[in-house]
Amino acid sequence: MFSIGHYFERMGEIACWLKSLGINYDVLRFSRYKQYANNFFKRGTPIDSVSQEEFILMTRAIYEAYYINVIMESFKHETDAYFVQRLGTATKGRDFLDANEHCKSRDYLFELVVASNFAKQGYKIDFKQKTDVVATREDDVVYIECKRLSSADSLKKNFNKAGKQLQKLSNKIENKPYGLIVIDICSAIDGNAFHQEFPCKEQGSQFVEKTLDAFCKQNESTINSLNKKYLDCSFAVYLSFTGLFCVQDPKIYIVKKDRIIACKDLPDKDYRRLGRIVYNKRNNLFC
Repeated sequence: MFSIGHYFERMGEIACWLKSLGINYDVLRFSRYKQYANNFFKRGTPIDSVSQEEFILMTRAIYEAYYINVIMESFKHETDAYFVQRLGTATKGRDFLDANEHCKSRDYLFELVVASNFAKQGYKIDFKQKTDVVATREDDVVYIECKRLSSADSLKKNFNKAGKQLQKLSNKIENKPYGLIVIDICSAIDGNAFHQEFPCKEQGSQFVEKTLDAFCKQNESTINSLNKKYLDCSFAVYLSFTGLFCVQDPKIYIVKKDRIIACKDLPDKDYRRLGRIVYNKRNNLFC
């Protein structure tokens, strides 16, 4: 859990990093997010009196700043041409999207965030592959399909799309690949639920946890049936949720709360492999 200032303070460093890779930071949406946040907080207006539209724009700026920080932390010294190409695509696009709008650059951004988390755990990322993320550590080669939900109703559609992509890949590889589906559910959560102030950061974090639990419970049947449907090519679905909340300090915090959900019929040997792939000493790959 971090206060958002931690991320905006590093935007100058991010600008230098991107420019060193031939990416013109000055024309990117990231160059403007800090100013959006500054303008918001200069007003000194209590969170609960700010309009929903203003609040959502501010949170989106914070999410973007958080994601680019995560990517730089893992790939600051990466110069692979395929990585630079992906990063260049990920940093393009308008400052803010309309509701339910699909954006290829945000898809690439999330894929690089997922790759970043694997890289932190000692995985080597192969950026040449068509699969969203291919991560290798010792004898483990993990093929990951990443999807971003535009709404709660899009879970089944995106899950099926990722599953079919892994099935197609599995048919081409002689040995059964280690497949994983990672889904970003942030846009599927009602952002207005966080349009409030919490007495302390612990209560805010608990609210994020409960929000994720509610999503999992609401979609339990869909998740279980699709996990079973793609049991031949995917170990599990990994639901990724980045929660942002305000406290009365006043400060705004961002926290990761994720869930790994495996099929109940997953063989014991595959379950052990899943544990080896996604867990570490801190219990969770996406810490």
